[in-house]
Amino acid sequence: MCDKLEGYVHDVYRHLHKIPEKAMEEYQTSEFLAKSLESFGFLVERNVGVTGVVGILDSGIPGTVLALRADMDALTYEIDGKLECRHTCGHDAHCAIALTAAKAAAERGLKSGKLIIIFQPGEEPILGALAMIKSGKLDSLGINELYGLHIRPIGETTCRFGYMSPAVVTSASGRIRIRFFEGKEDYTNTSSNIVNAIVLAINAVNTIHMDPTIRYSIKTTHLEMRPKVNEELPDCAEMIVDCKHLSTKLYQEMQNKAVKAIKSVAEAVGVSVETEAIEYVPAGEFHEEAIQVAKQAIIEELGEEHCAPFTYFAGGDDFNYLVQHLKCKAAYMGLGADADPGLHHQDMKIKSECLDNGVKVMKNIVGQRLGYLT
Repeated sequence: MCDKLEGYVHDVYRHLHKIPEKAMEEYQTSEFLAKSLESFGFLVERNVGVTGVVGILDSGIPGTVLALRADMDALTYEIDGKLECRHTCGHDAHCAIALTAAKAAAERGLKSGKLIIIFQPGEEPILGALAMIKSGKLDSLGINELYGLHIRPIGETTCRFGYMSPAVVTSASGRIRIRFFEGKEDYTNTSSNIVNAIVLAINAVNTIHMDPTIRYSIKTTHLEMRPKVNEELPDCAEMIVDCKHLSTKLYQEMQNKAVKAIKSVAEAVGVSVETEAIEYVPAGEFHEEAIQVAKQAIIEELGEEHCAPFTYFAGGDDFNYLVQHLKCKAAYMGLGADADPGLHHQDMKIKSECLDNGVKVMKNIVGQRLGYLT
């Protein structure tokens, strides 16, 4: 990578790192990215799904329509009694890499096809991809292939700093919100029945088992009870069950088992119950051709010894919604960044040299699929 581009990606990263914005409110971030794309010669559409940005670089020659996607939002923390946004999941890095790859493509020119840049809002609350899809603005683009990446945390033995993985395997992920209420019948000790229902529901969740050869997780992560006025026992309660599974189909099966078990124990003790599926995102979909393109790019740019195997991630990512909706070939790569002490930690920092690797690989992918004029 030329020194000019290397300096550019770091300048962009430092700028974005200083202006973190919460999900679906990425106004400064999106405007900076939109103006930058326009200055490169991209046709740009703003406010796609609230704050999303779509840039199009058209060679004028029919061919593959390839998209690079990066998420924009930061996370909010209470620091010293004040709410503060911070980039602790690497979205500033993702945007800097995609923007620099876009700049390189515009400067070199494309032999054929179109390059689409998608800057997506609201990944953290699983809102942004769906908002962009709902806008309808992605449907007419004819995207054939979609590529993205995510920085990886310190402690990963394979996709560590200096390495990249051609595929991050993300889980189907979501939560079940369960609300318990006093029963409709006139039970003499309904409040204690709610406590009993909660205990039985937690135990029921803990007894759910799936095929152990496919990674999954189901556990109660939140419990809140509201007592009656002047009483110690609650008249309503809420619990949250987190669910994760590498298979979208088996995720639904696991969630259905949990809902059925919870409703059963609530009925047994005479408590009313409501369940709601929230924050759901499907599992990542594999596309061998796109993964091979990513793998070739990593090997050519970093060396075969720095091409890490598939990286398995228990969490979800709404990149998967885009793949599902667009029905395109896709690869979601892992970028070794040694994010320390870990993703989403309020003091997270990356080894910023990883940005250069991300740009090299993204540029290579564009070159493989669309070709450069110079």
